Amino acid sequence: MPRVIPGPPATEKSSKSIALAPRHGQLYLAYITKTSAFIFRNCTEVLQVIEQPFDDNPLECIAFDRRTGQIALSSGQDFVIYDEVYTFVPEEQNRTNGQTGVHTDGLNITWTYGRRSSVSGTPIRSLSWGLGGEILVSNNHLSLFHLSTQTQDLRNTWSYPLAAEVEAAIFSPDASLIASYGRHDRLVKVWRRLSDRVSSTGAKTSDFDFIYLPHPRMVDDVKWRQPLHEDLLVDNIVYTTSVDQELRAWTSDIPHDSHLLTLHETLSLECDYDCSRKVAVVLDDDVFAWALTKATKRGPAGDEQAEAETLLKRISKGQFEVVLTLSIDGSMDAFTLHNLGSRNDKESTQELFFTSSGIPLLRDYRGSLDDIWISAEVQRHGDHDLLLFVGCPDHIVVYEAQLFGLFSIEPVVNKLLVLDGHRAHIDALLASPEKKIKSRDVDEKTITWKLENNIYMKAILSENELKDTNVSSNHATMVPPEIQAAVTEDIQLVSCTDEWTAVVTSAVAGRVQIWRNGLSTTFSGAPESVFFASETVVSMCWTTDHIHPVKLVVCTNYSVYVLSASCLINEADQRWIMSWSYHTRTLMAQVISHVVYDTGNIIVSVASQLYTFAEEEWYCHNKSLTYNEELPLFHPSFLRQLIALGKFDGARTILSHFHDALINSSAVTDLRACLNLTDEQLFSETRTKSSQDKTNQSTRYGALFDTGAPDSGVDGAFSSSKAASLISLLKAISVAELQDDDVEELRLLANALVRIDPDESSLDLMGRRFYMSYIIMQERNANRSSTEVSQLTDEDVLWASKSEKQDILLTLVKSSVTSLTWQAAKAAKVFLWLKDRTALLQVAEIVAKAEFLKGEARDPVAASIWYQAMHKKATLLSLWRISGTHPEHNLTTKILANDFEQSKWITTANKNAYALVGRRRFEYAAAWFLLAGSLKDAIQVCIRNVADLDLAFAIARIWEDDHRGVVTTSILDKNYQDLARCSGSRVLACWASEFAGKFHESMQIATKTFGPNTRDTPALISVYEDLRRRTGPSANEREIVKYVIGLLELRGCHRISRYIARTWEYQAPTYGSSQQQTQEELTLEDYKAKKREVLVEAPQAIYQEPTMDSFAAFDF
Repeated sequence: MPRVIPGPPATEKSSKSIALAPRHGQLYLAYITKTSAFIFRNCTEVLQVIEQPFDDNPLECIAFDRRTGQIALSSGQDFVIYDEVYTFVPEEQNRTNGQTGVHTDGLNITWTYGRRSSVSGTPIRSLSWGLGGEILVSNNHLSLFHLSTQTQDLRNTWSYPLAAEVEAAIFSPDASLIASYGRHDRLVKVWRRLSDRVSSTGAKTSDFDFIYLPHPRMVDDVKWRQPLHEDLLVDNIVYTTSVDQELRAWTSDIPHDSHLLTLHETLSLECDYDCSRKVAVVLDDDVFAWALTKATKRGPAGDEQAEAETLLKRISKGQFEVVLTLSIDGSMDAFTLHNLGSRNDKESTQELFFTSSGIPLLRDYRGSLDDIWISAEVQRHGDHDLLLFVGCPDHIVVYEAQLFGLFSIEPVVNKLLVLDGHRAHIDALLASPEKKIKSRDVDEKTITWKLENNIYMKAILSENELKDTNVSSNHATMVPPEIQAAVTEDIQLVSCTDEWTAVVTSAVAGRVQIWRNGLSTTFSGAPESVFFASETVVSMCWTTDHIHPVKLVVCTNYSVYVLSASCLINEADQRWIMSWSYHTRTLMAQVISHVVYDTGNIIVSVASQLYTFAEEEWYCHNKSLTYNEELPLFHPSFLRQLIALGKFDGARTILSHFHDALINSSAVTDLRACLNLTDEQLFSETRTKSSQDKTNQSTRYGALFDTGAPDSGVDGAFSSSKAASLISLLKAISVAELQDDDVEELRLLANALVRIDPDESSLDLMGRRFYMSYIIMQERNANRSSTEVSQLTDEDVLWASKSEKQDILLTLVKSSVTSLTWQAAKAAKVFLWLKDRTALLQVAEIVAKAEFLKGEARDPVAASIWYQAMHKKATLLSLWRISGTHPEHNLTTKILANDFEQSKWITTANKNAYALVGRRRFEYAAAWFLLAGSLKDAIQVCIRNVADLDLAFAIARIWEDDHRGVVTTSILDKNYQDLARCSGSRVLACWASEFAGKFHESMQIATKTFGPNTRDTPALISVYEDLRRRTGPSANEREIVKYVIGLLELRGCHRISRYIARTWEYQAPTYGSSQQQTQEELTLEDYKAKKREVLVEAPQAIYQEPTMDSFAAFDF
């Protein structure tokens, strides 16, 4: 199912635009804009879009019945009810059909129009569901309607006129009470249900009386305590907030008179400084207990979460509510409210048990906090425990969090859903070169969207006009002249790349002609392929990201098609075929207007909404549909994959034969046929004599990954002179299969293969892979500007970290640069792969000296962080003493001469570090933190302020005696793993786990679904092969091999994929190992059994941020 950007909330009080209901073990979310209602499952999948049911009147309120699943919508004085309808779907259909509603364990759920009614008076301001089909409708009356189960009619059973229009009226969870308040009221009315009255005709009518809950200032919000499930009974507790910046908890002291609510606790929401008020979110007893049980079952991740677990277990005694207060600067205070409710004979109390800063929930908001509300719900599935809903007048954001992560010193929350967008119809959509999406509506409002963690967030509001390059009345000027001359009909739509052009003419609105441009090859004068859609084509775009094979996206009124180049060479008119489609009629009634492609996502606009299809949904790996034509052996992409598998000799053999073919190019008509090499020439290993005596199995695929035997010239020598000759020939002869970039890549590969040849005897396979990429990176950067710096890939880092010849690699790296400064060491990723402690400190010493000497004047500041990390203060002091011309020489020399084992000088170093942070001298500040012994603070400065994770990792490794030290491991487990998830780099995640010694975890990452934006390469097979040797085979081995074969075919490397499929030797998995165990989801029964467990632990100290005095100036 697609993700949706639906539009802003229907009303300024956005809490009225959203409703939640746990149903069938899932959490359903209903949300309204002014024109449509959207139903989500688990806050990610949009299941159904309900178009405007009130003609052209805007939607205003929504309510979701937790018991029956019914949804109520209102507009003006009218309201309508939608009924939940579900059917059971066969298992096969449930698994394969993704467009007919939502499937939950074979359950297909939809919502259908039920009945409509209206009230007299002012427009409806609030809707709330009660028991047995009751719904409370509020305006300047409170009106209770009852839905008859026999006649399905709505009958008004109670109505009460009010002096002023109500702002909200909400049923308590057991429907025995109603809390209501007006827009400017200082009183909250609590209505108690009385016995039904029976008329002379036998009709029953409801009746209520009420009491007042007085407040000193105007009330602005009311919330009932909610049970986790409708079967659970809880005391009725109502929370109110008012403009006097107080949160009040009201409940009854008398079990039999639960309507007699009294004030039990008051919590201040006033800030200690002038930054508006705080916002409070209540984690009800059931919500917190469920989340804690689920989090405890999963266990903490890292030391900080372990501390949070200890803290939360300590406070979880008896019945209590948790209240979080958040301010706009990111600070959060957590309180417990104990003994609320009539079931406790103890006096209610409150306790501040946790304080932190840095939670990002409110940092992006620039308005008044008076307009913000936050609520919490349990995350029933996945690895997170809580959902936090943050709403303001123009958008709502849903975050997910792990409980232990939320109560860590550095709280961690992830955005899950953003409810934002346009109010009016979108009339233009553009993918900008900056990897952003721009959309403009008919009201001339332009929004710029940026992809963050797989979610499109509003980036900038621009007033500039948006030029739509995809949809226009006349695209003929974009058509290449040779195609425009060949097309005899009027062109209605066109979309172009450097190689391909897609054209729709006015003669047949559903026909797409795909032409190959004359600039890329000999122009044929006819389209390569023709695709016929059943509806009018309204928009097209190409997936041009230079990562995957190009595809064409075609949108009709109600369908999205992806066309892929197939390998059906004998059927020229069928070269482009449909590989994926999505039909929108089952989800929405509006027609599609535009489509663009951005960073793996297909984005279509429908009315005022944007729908995004992630890559894993539309990028089909079906072999019969989407694989590319087979590349020639001399193509650099094929050579790259061959080298990645360690076949350096095979690459040299190809280039040698290619060189000979180009010399005889006048007599050669087909270069592909000329390079008809055997598998033995491409893939076999040539070993030393002693190695050949041990084995004769040269065709076994396992030899591809032998790290102990280097290649040595299979078929003729590829010397430096032949490489130079090949490059000259490529400049003189035009090869149809190679573009200019391909020729440049061949030049780099040829030179690198020549340079690496003398070093192969001393390097193992992993080392050769790394050194090959390092040579190419250096040569590429030497010919580029400073703004286009090439970098090593995550695969290269992994190869170097696996190499057993790291001493030789280090020597080669040091000899390749004139001075091993930090930038040179960072480019070679030395501190990410070098494991020997002695060698690591030697490199750190070399880098420190290089930093000191790299400028015209000696700079001890640049070297400070390195010497402090090595605990060499005395050496650093000597450098300061010989740097007499430095402006800070005298003062720094004086202070460094002191004993920093004393608390006085430790405090001084910390103060200086904070002052340097304020002056934005971040690396120098990290050095002073190290001088004070504060490694964690230094690391945080490197990560947050310097934005250099590699520097932080290097400093941590140098400081700690073991490369698996506490801080080093924390960076691997948290920062690098988070970076891997965000970037979609499975290999980076594998490296982080392996470097921390977690090989089984690395196997899990390599063999299971990694993330929605995963960017895998065929090198994954090498990663798996090495892990299999360490941990044993995986149960998913066949899927991994099949997946890599598909990746190779997508890149046109069919020769390699066929060889792997033919020669791979599968191994039986070892069951019962730790990686085969999976954690079961927490069920309601588990929760009920564990909810009241008392977990007692020793008290844990609460972390406190440093005071503002810590940011004083230098204290010399």
